[in-house]
Amino acid sequence: MVRSLLLLCLLWVGLGYNLKLYAQVPPTFTSTPIETGVFGDAYSYLIETDDADGDAIDLLITGTLPANLTFTDNGDGTALISGTLLQTGSFPITITAQETTGALQSTDEAFTIIVSKRTLTVTADDASRPYGSANPIFSLSYGGFVNGDNSADLDTPPTASTTASIVSDAGTYIITASGGSDNNYDFTY
Repeated sequence: MVRSLLLLCLLWVGLGYNLKLYAQVPPTFTSTPIETGVFGDAYSYLIETDDADGDAIDLLITGTLPANLTFTDNGDGTALISGTLLQTGSFPITITAQETTGALQSTDEAFTIIVSKRTLTVTADDASRPYGSANPIFSLSYGGFVNGDNSADLDTPPTASTTASIVSDAGTYIITASGGSDNNYDFTY
């Protein structure tokens, strides 16, 4: 077989024709993944590829995207991952660029989307009471909720407390917020 190809090449060149041999090249990714985001933020990664041979490319995804993100192959060697980040954590993803014509070669791009918690600012509201009375139920104010969330959506809401008690002298006492935890939010007091 090699000898036949060599003879054909020599005959072709001997007749004055130029012979060029090309090796099939797998597709390449020309975009850089966006690997970080914050809960509640918009996310958009336009995946772009190139194939030196001009072969058509399909894009496929394996792995689990964060909640509310979608993957769309545009059919032209590009695809889009987009949506609002509604789940925190680490999400390993592999995108495969697969030739649909030619030698059917493929290339993988592996990356991890890391969605971090959003920070809430929690402030204890001012309160007052008459001397000798029990403390009122303290309230908290929040800043930083997204996606329609509120304090009722927190896994463990913060609480407010003070060192003042029913027998404390009249005066000003600090009300302190603490103790909250949640899968999607961190707290600053």
